[in-house]
Amino acid sequence: MTSGPDAWRLNETLTAGRENLDEDHVRRYDSKEDAGAAGELALLGRLGVLGPDSCIVDLGAGTGQFTLAVAARCGRVIAVDVSPAMLARLRDKVSGAHTDNVEIVQAGFLTYEHRGEAADAVYSRLALHHLPDFWKAVAIARVAEMLRPGGVFRLSDVVYAFTPRRPTSGSRAGSRTR
Repeated sequence: MTSGPDAWRLNETLTAGRENLDEDHVRRYDSKEDAGAAGELALLGRLGVLGPDSCIVDLGAGTGQFTLAVAARCGRVIAVDVSPAMLARLRDKVSGAHTDNVEIVQAGFLTYEHRGEAADAVYSRLALHHLPDFWKAVAIARVAEMLRPGGVFRLSDVVYAFTPRRPTSGSRAGSRTR
């Protein structure tokens, strides 16, 4: 059990999903998942937050599909992820790309501490859903604090949508037993 003043905080690595911590899964990740980085770059360009002096934070960077694409179009990219396996793969890819404007940080929505000028954009794809709802609210508030005025939080994630139904008669949901 963790002790100290931050013992109550969620350990994001434990909620990351075991596949995202698995080296075999990470090796196959890029062949099965396409971040659609070109479209994301076009959108950020239209929104006016992408340029040679821009600072972009990629929260939940994974293997860095977006990180590497945006690095060619901005001044500074901070790639943040909780998974050591994902970050190892990202480090290899950054090294092979010979880019010097990518910073790699092992942290998450709740632990990343932004330093330097405020971010022009924070990008996150398929990462926020790993947090329980209360912590999602905390994470979004933290993202707002790292953005410059007029900055953009580009979030793409899993959303579960369904119409609630009433329990049918005979259903145990909502019934009482005396």
